[in-house]
Amino acid sequence: MANRIIEPPDTIMVELTNEDGSTKEEEFPFLRFIESILNQSEWSKNWRSVQNAMEIHSACVEADGGAFELSDGPFSMLKKHAENPSQGYNIHPLILRQITPYFEAIFDAKKEKKGTE
Repeated sequence: MANRIIEPPDTIMVELTNEDGSTKEEEFPFLRFIESILNQSEWSKNWRSVQNAMEIHSACVEADGGAFELSDGPFSMLKKHAENPSQGYNIHPLILRQITPYFEAIFDAKKEKKGTE
């Protein structure tokens, strides 16, 4: 089984609307996106799911915004729940429409090429 390399894009500045109708920008880092996916109930159904969540979170944090590697199990679960969360996304729809590159970073993750240096 091949590992996957996720290459997050630069932090996205999302545009938010204030109550008075004015707009402001706010950073929405990739880690925040990953954490929102990992806060779905699917990640607490069994010990394997918890382990997968811990591996994903640790890899993302250690990468500090850069590329990181995931083994097959955690990657498959992340992709599955990023594509089709059972309870929807816990991110405001206004923000979801602005962070498409974060979804693409997961869906387009490359297989690790072994034996090349």
